[in-house]
Amino acid sequence: MTFCIVLLMIFTAVTGVTDAAEWKREVAAESHWFEDLPPDATVIDDDGNIHMVYGTGRLYYQVGYVSGKTTEIVVDNSPGSGKRAVLALDNEGDPMIAYWDNTMDQLKFTWREGGVWQFTHLDSGQGVGEYCTMKTDSQGQPHIAYSNGLHDRLMYTWLDGDI
Repeated sequence: MTFCIVLLMIFTAVTGVTDAAEWKREVAAESHWFEDLPPDATVIDDDGNIHMVYGTGRLYYQVGYVSGKTTEIVVDNSPGSGKRAVLALDNEGDPMIAYWDNTMDQLKFTWREGGVWQFTHLDSGQGVGEYCTMKTDSQGQPHIAYSNGLHDRLMYTWLDGDI
């Protein structure tokens, strides 16, 4: 019995988990089709605001501010866009999103610059970009790894220069 109590005390001290800790839960969005949310579809910025991307028929971007206010916008209204979207923030805190357009079979990239969303497609072909992940380097530039399902390849693309 003493061993169990000591083990529990060590676990609590190491993990910081106590009886006072609890998971909180709230509805982030409703009335959308959610499918295949990747791990990097959510980013918390330096101010504690929560940025999220999601969608299957449209690409949605949402910010949950520390103040409690939530803003959701449709970034790309194209049919089939937004599936498996991933998100990163540049060094100014502006969102950059890579996502698969399953109607056009394209890996797309969008970013917000001066409050205006800019769009480009990075690659296309059957199954290209269906799965992707994105990280930024020290200059805030995007680096994206993605699947090329047709040729069973892992692809890597990065921006050589400024957005």
